[in-house]
Amino acid sequence: SAFAAQPKDPLMRVCVVGLVTDATGRILLIFNRTRGGWELPGGKLHSGEGWRDGLLRELREETGLDVILDNGAPYAVVDGVPLPGASCSSIIIVGHGTGHGEPSPGDDASDARWFTPSEVDEYPTTCPESL
Repeated sequence: SAFAAQPKDPLMRVCVVGLVTDATGRILLIFNRTRGGWELPGGKLHSGEGWRDGLLRELREETGLDVILDNGAPYAVVDGVPLPGASCSSIIIVGHGTGHGEPSPGDDASDARWFTPSEVDEYPTTCPESL
């Protein structure tokens, strides 16, 4: 994948996040303990890792769920998002997929839950405005 390379000190970091929904339309969010808010699960790609493999890995690490990603191109690509505490911006590749079961938080997530779209607006989020 053209998005797979990660230089040691990049000017731009490639990250992936998952817009994961369940059969009832609820959205999967994690509470990021470092940033102090709810957000879509995801993270940085490892060197040589394709965006789909990286997203599936991040989803498993942060939620314990095995997600089925939609086929084809990413749901969205967002360019130039500042990363808190980093000297670089990021390109964020957003993948859409479906999941089921109860999430179990891990890695950067201190909590992971399903939210209805109306509930998402009631909680503090740390997602960039562009997402």
